[in-house]
Amino acid sequence: RHDAGCVREGHGDLHLGNLVRIDGLPVPFDAIEFNAELRVIDTMNDVAFAFMDLVDRGLPRLAWRLVDRVLAASGDYGGLAVLRYYAVYRALVRATVAALRSQQPHAALPDRLRGHAAFEEYLALAGHLRGSGAALVVVVTGVSGSGKSTVAARLAEALGGVRVRS
Repeated sequence: RHDAGCVREGHGDLHLGNLVRIDGLPVPFDAIEFNAELRVIDTMNDVAFAFMDLVDRGLPRLAWRLVDRVLAASGDYGGLAVLRYYAVYRALVRATVAALRSQQPHAALPDRLRGHAAFEEYLALAGHLRGSGAALVVVVTGVSGSGKSTVAARLAEALGGVRVRS
């Protein structure tokens, strides 16, 4: 993916806490500024962080809409091969942070219990994001203006996939 130009300087920390809506559009902020090397990552790694957060918040359709729109704009359909890997990685990083917080000796018991619960939730999320590996291809055809794109977009969100246009 590096040779394809997909590893480059990006945001580096593109989770939902670092996105804001301005004039109806998502705008990222608070990129990793203290170390440029940490911002040089696979672009799908950044996308996967927001994807993972959306799935975690019970918004899988919106997560797939995000991926679909990013791929339509970038043409990086090869990124699908690593999307789940990076989403699982991001969930496991969150699980690790939660586990570390739950083990802090000076933390209050309720904070430690919340940290342990978060650890278990992120671990389960990582298992869910790993997926079954099964693939499904749906072909939508029809005459111009019949609603193919609209139907395909809704199917992609509902089934957890993306549209590939001819």
